[in-house]
Amino acid sequence: MTVPLIEVEGLRKDFAVTRKKGAFRRERAIVRAVDGLTFNVERGEILGYIGPNGAGKSTTVKMLTGILVPSAGRIRVAGLVPTDRRTELARRIGVLFGQRVQLWWDLPLIESFELLRHMYRVGADRYRENLASFRELLELDPFLDTPVRQLSLGQRVRGELTAAMLHDPEILFLDEPTIGLDIVAKQRVREFLLRANREHGVTVLLTTHDLADIERLARRILIIDHGRLIYDGELEALKRRFGPRRVLVVDLAEPAPPLRVDGGEVLRTDGPRQWIAFDGDRITAAALIAAVTAIAAVRDLTLEEPEIESVVRLVIVGLVGVIGILNNVDFFSLDTGENVAHIGLGIIGLAAGFGLKDARMHRGLTAVVGITALIFGLLGWFLPSGGALINGAFAKPNFLGLANLESPADNLLHLFVAAWAIWAMMGDSRVAAMVPATKRA
Repeated sequence: MTVPLIEVEGLRKDFAVTRKKGAFRRERAIVRAVDGLTFNVERGEILGYIGPNGAGKSTTVKMLTGILVPSAGRIRVAGLVPTDRRTELARRIGVLFGQRVQLWWDLPLIESFELLRHMYRVGADRYRENLASFRELLELDPFLDTPVRQLSLGQRVRGELTAAMLHDPEILFLDEPTIGLDIVAKQRVREFLLRANREHGVTVLLTTHDLADIERLARRILIIDHGRLIYDGELEALKRRFGPRRVLVVDLAEPAPPLRVDGGEVLRTDGPRQWIAFDGDRITAAALIAAVTAIAAVRDLTLEEPEIESVVRLVIVGLVGVIGILNNVDFFSLDTGENVAHIGLGIIGLAAGFGLKDARMHRGLTAVVGITALIFGLLGWFLPSGGALINGAFAKPNFLGLANLESPADNLLHLFVAAWAIWAMMGDSRVAAMVPATKRA
């Protein structure tokens, strides 16, 4: 059994911040940027690491590279503890932070490469061979003799990638490498990374807000929110599980009424064009196409896959939590008290965001959330063994994790969600103002 190239277990990072409290007082508070991360990265893997702003992505990368010292947990990168053996680790990794420059601002690009060659003690032959390869792949020749401060953003990023790869690192940490780049520059960077991974076995950990980068480069992704890992798995599995609904766009020979096919539902029509939605887990695209062509004359067909942006958005806002409960999995790796609260707020947020047309529907939804959270909260607060009773009733170990509802913080969170939802259900005008997309009954 091979040892993972990157091992992370129970990783935590706290920051002490000082906040103003009154005219002459300051209050010191602890902010937890990363909270209990555990994951492994195998050699030769390209891993996408995504999440909203402030989720803890850059903080994680800085701990993996030895820039920051963890508050708790265990890290091993290429068999080394980053903070204990920074110099040795630096020779085995490459790092690119999209907003920071490792090149010398006033020197021509080629001279920055020469300095880095001596810093990393790269042999002359190896340096010439690597540089020749990068000059061809990234088209560096037109600006090699240009001072870094005069380079465009796309040119500078290509120079930064070369600087990160000159010493043949085993692992490449990329934090927002394509931020601000145009389409052509992004494509060059993506092709370079794929080739480095394929031909040299470079392991890549990529953090980005550009999900097109993730879709084109990574097979496996980690999704982090508020410092906690909420998904670890293959990108395609995420699409299948949380975005299985696909759309077949059919161009008929002539306009026709909505087609009736088993396993498909016509979403809308526009002249001879019809959009047919189907669940990829229940019927294959080939079977649906065969059914359509059997009953109508078809001129053209297009298959629309679930957009990764919409799938990830559902994960982050909490809908994935509902699906996780239904599938009886430990989807957030948190206590269920926090899960219920997050799911409740996520559902209410989705209701507000999509704008339910009937205020009664909104009150009904919030009532369900409120009552569920209230029951869980009271069970945990007054009857710590209540979860165990429910577990026994369902004859499953730790069903929904209810046996963990012994934390006062979790239960207070439940009760808060319950109060908020029931308040909304009662139709309070202030809540109506908080949810402007919902019409009043």
